[in-house]
Amino acid sequence: MVNHSWRATWGCCLPVASALFLCLSALALIIVGCDGGPAATTVETATASGGSAATTAMAQAPTSFPEAAGAWTDLSPSGSLPAPRDSHSLVYDSTSAKVILFGGWGGELLYFNDTWLYDPVANVWTELSPAGIVPGGRAFHKMVSDSRTGKVILFGGSRGEEEVLGDTWLYDPVTNAWTELRPAGDVPPARMDHALVYDAANRRLILFGGWSGVTAFNDTWAYDPVKNTWTDLHPAGDLPPARDSHALVYDSDTGLIYLFGGFTEEVVGDMWLYDPAANTWSEIDPSGTMPAARDRHRMVYDPARHRVLLFGGWLGDYCVDETWAYDPAANTWAELHPVGEHPSRRDSHAMVYDPGAGKVILFGGVEPDAWTRFGDTWSYGD
Repeated sequence: MVNHSWRATWGCCLPVASALFLCLSALALIIVGCDGGPAATTVETATASGGSAATTAMAQAPTSFPEAAGAWTDLSPSGSLPAPRDSHSLVYDSTSAKVILFGGWGGELLYFNDTWLYDPVANVWTELSPAGIVPGGRAFHKMVSDSRTGKVILFGGSRGEEEVLGDTWLYDPVTNAWTELRPAGDVPPARMDHALVYDAANRRLILFGGWSGVTAFNDTWAYDPVKNTWTDLHPAGDLPPARDSHALVYDSDTGLIYLFGGFTEEVVGDMWLYDPAANTWSEIDPSGTMPAARDRHRMVYDPARHRVLLFGGWLGDYCVDETWAYDPAANTWAELHPVGEHPSRRDSHAMVYDPGAGKVILFGGVEPDAWTRFGDTWSYGD
């Protein structure tokens, strides 16, 4: 791993040695056609012995990607709004059908620890002001919502290069209260810019990678919300190279987890698949054109259309405003070229999928060339 001395220049936090700042996260779009019947999709996964094993999952028959697909909408919510920020986290609360935001970076030493609720139907943000103890201000943390309980779990983050965090918190939307969980036993080392998803089939969180402030990780951990324990999974076989600023997405149709991009010794554009049942990683090689290598992009899974959505990201010396889709059945990427206006180029924004509306919700981010942080709210859908 190269020296991440660029992170010490905390005013920019880019995966380059220069003082450039964070760019727009990639909104990874995995598209599988919605008009076909079910077809068996086979993905080759590496075995512990170095061979391959076929993981077969049912998915909708793929259709070709349209050159122009969907549209972004600047929602311009009424009332009070969260301050512009980057490196925050959003989750979708399926119980209330609303979006929860926590934390983020406002520049210099401004690390937020505010909790906000966005109502997609009313198009209104509300600051929640939880009672009691709340997590300290931070950025580069990750959160997921436990769809079984409706509670939110947060891990890690940082308040600067020299204060990288390894704490685990729970937010209960019903009581509007945060609780530090203090899991028993082994826990992941403190880190930032890791990736975290909820594995609904196994009712646990899956964490991969991140940056300690000194070194990057390629470890894979699981958190059990019932037992309040972390487990280092030690997957067999090949592993993705250690990295941070990557994106993971959980495919709720197949129970598989996809990884794209991040920063290793440079900004990379490789793609990996994690099979929770086999506890193995395997590199996958999509056919055709792929998104350029990038980090600090964001991805979500669209279960209605059986696809992954990706937006933005930092390409090493500039960031982009691209919208891409990945089709797991066909193992192909396509740039979507949405009609009309769209979010400006940025990275380190946050995105979630709203299943009620069938749309992506995006908030914030940063564009480093102009040193601009955003406080805008967008939706994307067909």
